[in-house]
Amino acid sequence: MRIDPSKVYTDADIENAMATVARVIELYGDAYWPILERLERELTERRLKAARLNAHLRRFRSRSNQQPSIGVSGRPVRAIGTQA
Repeated sequence: MRIDPSKVYTDADIENAMATVARVIELYGDAYWPILERLERELTERRLKAARLNAHLRRFRSRSNQQPSIGVSGRPVRAIGTQA
């Protein structure tokens, strides 16, 4: 089996690999622990990144719903055709 560096692996792919490696450790010993630890780290990091991103997006969306849009100049953006 070859690893394709261009493929995006899903959380389910990583979880399946963890199950496989756990079985290998059970059958053949602790020499394979570093692989399991690496997979655990990868899955944890991916989930933490997703949670952080979602938190920022929720905060941005709730803030943008409550405040008027601000332009580059720092002034509120008006709809086209409205007077200041």
